[in-house]
Amino acid sequence: MNEPEHNIFLQKIYHQIQCKGMLTPSDRWLLAVSGGPDSMAMLHGLLMLRKEGQLEFPAFHVAHLNHQLRGIDSDTDAEFVWQQARQLQLEVTVDSIDVAGAARESGESIEVAARRLRYSFLAGVARINNCNKIALGHNADDNVETILHRILRGTGIRGLAGMPAVRELPDTEEQPELTIVRPLLTLARCEIEAFVKQHDIKFRLDRSNLSDEYTRNRIRNELLPLLREKYNPEIGTALLQLGRIAGDFSEILSSDAAGVLHELTLKREHDCLTLDAVGLAERSRIQQAEIIHQGLLALRVPLRRIGFKQINAVLNLITEQNPTKRVQLSYGWNVEYRDGELNFYKTDVSQSSVSSETSEPIALPVPGTTVPESDFIWFDVREKRAGAIRELHSEIITGTEKTLETFIDHKSIYEEMIDPARIEGPLVLRSRKEGDRFLPMGAPGEKKIGDFFTDVKVPAELRDRVGLVCDNRGIVWITGLRLAERVRVGPETQQILKISVC
Repeated sequence: MNEPEHNIFLQKIYHQIQCKGMLTPSDRWLLAVSGGPDSMAMLHGLLMLRKEGQLEFPAFHVAHLNHQLRGIDSDTDAEFVWQQARQLQLEVTVDSIDVAGAARESGESIEVAARRLRYSFLAGVARINNCNKIALGHNADDNVETILHRILRGTGIRGLAGMPAVRELPDTEEQPELTIVRPLLTLARCEIEAFVKQHDIKFRLDRSNLSDEYTRNRIRNELLPLLREKYNPEIGTALLQLGRIAGDFSEILSSDAAGVLHELTLKREHDCLTLDAVGLAERSRIQQAEIIHQGLLALRVPLRRIGFKQINAVLNLITEQNPTKRVQLSYGWNVEYRDGELNFYKTDVSQSSVSSETSEPIALPVPGTTVPESDFIWFDVREKRAGAIRELHSEIITGTEKTLETFIDHKSIYEEMIDPARIEGPLVLRSRKEGDRFLPMGAPGEKKIGDFFTDVKVPAELRDRVGLVCDNRGIVWITGLRLAERVRVGPETQQILKISVC
């Protein structure tokens, strides 16, 4: 294929896609479009490359999440993206989540909650629509801000590399592969603005980007201008150069560690890995850390809650600085040192005392699919067993009384039918919190969540991890256990919301 010669913007996208191996013939891309100049430039740029035959994109699907943070402006952005996608004859999914409410529930900052919910939404939409790539409109200036932000918070070599042009998402087990791609990552914000102006591309301005309420905005609006003026006019170039060097070093370290991991592997099965701890101890500390990281990746251990502290604890096993000889990680994973071997293995979550930390609430789009990167579990009273919630799925169906009867006859503990008209506000998956009460379906009166767990004999060590599907009023469904009376399907029900976990 010939590269586009008439437009620098298109040339840079073309080279980024080609050099980073972003496109394969079987791809179906989900385009994350906020409505701002970056994502609209990405949308139109990719369509131009496809139209001109430079790149053979099989299909696009547009996705937009309304964060409900700017009132009517957020609603208008969502409507704008919907209309633009339809005019371009593209499939589009638009959803809305109360990010501020979710942040209050979880105790997160607005920024952290928004990012978590956005990625969860995009992953769900991608899977429902059989997309394997998720394209984001991040640019070079965004990367500069990311690198500086990580330096301020404290980071390692991998963090200094900034945003990767291509990365796998998520790192949870037994999920179809999804890949994040950033085709605009080598383009400066000014180049994007020039392209949008040149082609008269419509876009929406997010006024919250001008506010200094958020850390990233303060970095963009205050710190970077100060660094340019007082210290280095080319601070952006310097940080990107640092990112490239760190990225190259990280790739070399990762490649080397993958080979050493193979040499040190004594046993490898689906849910266990045994390494030669003596051979591992002979490596440098940074090599050891990367080998452990690679081992966890090989086991497909979710890495969201595994950072420097956890890997350092594992390394202390082989240097005899950890007298317990065992480290518990999230999601039921353990690492144990014994007789010169380092054993990684998974225990049944119902038997594991892993992490008593309360999991963060996860938004559940309706309809849609959520992939929780957390320790949520369902509990089966009859079998006295628990299991990790790897996926939560919701769908709207038009049901009759016969449909409900058939469902009740054949339902498992992993699914429930709900009257969506009785739900107040968005649904989230969360763990119990102080003051939780609900009226279990069929019960004579309301119960505290703790009393309910006692009645049905949920082990005390598991109660903080049982997943609760909740709305603004409280508990809707305790996964695996009981539905709330207030949302049950009745004679007046027009539609049915079916929720299932796996």
